[in-house]
Amino acid sequence: MHGGWFDPKSNWHYFWRKSGWLSRANIATGQVEDLRHEAGNVFQKSMIGLTCDGRHVIYAVSADEDKQPGPPIFTLYRLDLRTRERHQILAAGFRISHVQCSPTDPDFILYNWECMTAARKDYVPVMMRMWWCNLAGTAGGPFGNQRCNEGRTHEFFSADGRFVGYHGALHDPAGPPTDESVRAFTFGWVSTSNGRDWRQLVFDKPMGHSQLSSDGKLIVCDKCGDHHVGLIVDEDPPRYLPLYAHGSSLVGQHTHPHPQFRPDSRQIVFSTDRALLGGKEGCSDVYLLSLRERP
Repeated sequence: MHGGWFDPKSNWHYFWRKSGWLSRANIATGQVEDLRHEAGNVFQKSMIGLTCDGRHVIYAVSADEDKQPGPPIFTLYRLDLRTRERHQILAAGFRISHVQCSPTDPDFILYNWECMTAARKDYVPVMMRMWWCNLAGTAGGPFGNQRCNEGRTHEFFSADGRFVGYHGALHDPAGPPTDESVRAFTFGWVSTSNGRDWRQLVFDKPMGHSQLSSDGKLIVCDKCGDHHVGLIVDEDPPRYLPLYAHGSSLVGQHTHPHPQFRPDSRQIVFSTDRALLGGKEGCSDVYLLSLRERP
């Protein structure tokens, strides 16, 4: 499996098979249904989104070969689950990695793009940027007031659809963007009503993958300290509260803990590839961490 989107209304979980099929599995019955086959490397396909009306699956793919020179061309598609027809939304000369659909507006799609080098082996960190578009591809553009030396990624919608959260990094503007050129780390909110930054926090420590609690007062992340799932309390200065040493290798997409709050924000769910299985490649354990009291 790669990527995925779970729809709690229908119990369908959408995912990529390694064979290239866009499929879905019914969590209640175990039924698996193949929706469409896309040629090429499954890891050159984007994450999956589902519009809030349950009608369209949104994803991006590239038919380019890994060894082909020049940047890849990624195409963003919508697959109509009623008619099973696929329609192109847009095509672009950069890697579309994350695709998110608004929980309240079926015509609002958020995507994250990364600029690749000519050798197609590396991504340019500072060029990770958030954009939006509608289903028809007739409207869209940059989302948020992103600086030229700032990368933003791992974006997510608030439950009410009013904001998009993200984490990112500020690079030294004098040199090429690399992991060593990072000068600060960020977490921020962008308003979906006008596409502008609403608020941004700046940290001197990395956060990793993050999410905001339902009341907006806590941030959960998987690099709180050193490989810990923990909380960041929005104070001046912010407080870091490491909770659990997840031990995940953080190598490869299947090993990122990606902690998430449950709706009441009193429990956190995350995965790790090393806590119980001794680091066996390709295997993950899923944990539910309960907060005895709110910080």
